[in-house]
Amino acid sequence: MTRPVGRRVTRRGGGPGRPGLPGRLRVGTVALVALSAVATAVSGCVSAPPVPTTTTTSPAPAGSPAAPVSCTNARQSYAPSTSSAHAKAIQARKFLVVGVSADTRQLGAVDPANPDAFQGFDIEMAKLVAAELGVPIRFKVITTADRVGQLGKEVNARSIADGGVDLVARAFTMNCARWQQVAFSAVYFEASQGLMVPRASSIKALSTLSGRTVCAPAGSTSLDTIKAKVPGVTVRGVANHTDCLVLLQQGQVDAITGDDAILAGFKAQDPTTVVLPDIDLSDEPYGLGVNLKHKDFAAYVNAVLEKARASGAWQKAYDTHLRGPLGKAGTQPTPIYGRPLS
Repeated sequence: MTRPVGRRVTRRGGGPGRPGLPGRLRVGTVALVALSAVATAVSGCVSAPPVPTTTTTSPAPAGSPAAPVSCTNARQSYAPSTSSAHAKAIQARKFLVVGVSADTRQLGAVDPANPDAFQGFDIEMAKLVAAELGVPIRFKVITTADRVGQLGKEVNARSIADGGVDLVARAFTMNCARWQQVAFSAVYFEASQGLMVPRASSIKALSTLSGRTVCAPAGSTSLDTIKAKVPGVTVRGVANHTDCLVLLQQGQVDAITGDDAILAGFKAQDPTTVVLPDIDLSDEPYGLGVNLKHKDFAAYVNAVLEKARASGAWQKAYDTHLRGPLGKAGTQPTPIYGRPLS
């Protein structure tokens, strides 16, 4: 199996305002990985060349529709179908390429006990699709800002680094703007945007956030929402959410905003932080992203999600990765179908 490529870094000093942090910055018991250098990891023991993470910040659209995609309800997807030309093409290729995070605990992260493997709720959703296709996965580590651009390119079977991905399973919020660029599965998880601060912070509510610096990944809906909700806030966009945690620990930002599942993972990693209660900035419905030219594959993915509902596979994944950190029971979202394929 191909080992994820990257280099471990250490950061010294706790930074201003955060005394008591160890000289070697750690999240939990594992030193932070410089994930911008992490490459593709391979599951299913499929050999593949190392793939560096892309750093595209101006992604190309995932298709060229003749007219704008109709979107009156961003949660609406395609009726499930077990027939898909693109699914057959993936089966002929003999592997599925999935864009994921490698540093988002509970959703998508490298397994600390096995650097050749990934774990998390998003990873489980990708595995369900691969299992239905009957092929192994090649995971490609991408940033938040890379998601649309990676779906805009076809997979290069000879060089994964030079092509795109078949599927994005990376906390991908469905909204009408993104429907113009990619196709989505039905909603597979309902997240909500919250706020994390150091436990000793004077920030206790949104009203005390003006003039402070809040961190979130560039290209995320979280960044747009916090700017709209809190006039006077200073935002800092980064490549990965983990970069925000580093900056918070060093005292370079005052807070992190992000989806509740992401913040729950951070809280588990760093017990000196707290997720502020009763703050729900927005609803964030997650969908699995697909190239806009392969809408039939999104319909195929919906059939996989329906099968996961009936078998209990979705529930098992939720209970394993999210129920404890979120502190609440969850059920698979009710899908909304009817979006036209043509």
